[in-house]
Amino acid sequence: NARRIAFSMHGEIFTAPVEEGDIKQLTDGPARDRNVSYSPDSKWLAYTSDRSGREELYVTALDGSGEAQKITDIDALKFGYEWSPDSKEIAFSASDDKLRKIAVATKQVTVLDSSRFGNISTPQWSPDGKWIAYAKADETRTTDVYLIASSGEEKTPHKVTFDSNSDTNPSFAPDGRKLFF
Repeated sequence: NARRIAFSMHGEIFTAPVEEGDIKQLTDGPARDRNVSYSPDSKWLAYTSDRSGREELYVTALDGSGEAQKITDIDALKFGYEWSPDSKEIAFSASDDKLRKIAVATKQVTVLDSSRFGNISTPQWSPDGKWIAYAKADETRTTDVYLIASSGEEKTPHKVTFDSNSDTNPSFAPDGRKLFF
């Protein structure tokens, strides 16, 4: 709602008002909590934490109700993640060279794509939530941009760049009609 910002400092998660007011500490412990992100509906905060002994994705309710919930259980570092526009899913890439999405309510994980040639970039959802854009390397070790249906039903990624140079950091236009990289 643009009234508070969330940030990580010294392994803890905080929110602070944009103008004036009190800082609120959301986590407190020996774990390293970082990479914090608000859900689009402003009800949840997601972050990565190593409190379980390995890095996992967690969500916590912004209204302070309940404990933080660990939503992943995958033995791989989480490189980048992004909330779906409806705040029901999170797409993420990990050190095992896979692109996944997870349903926040059920914790059901779907593998969307994988790479044999290196890491997959942080995924980006289309504004309508139907597509996920990301970059991954091919056999020449250059990176191209791909699109995949977020439903997970269509398993074939669509390669959308074909340059001999690396193409990275895909981002959708606000209306979803163009993809920048």
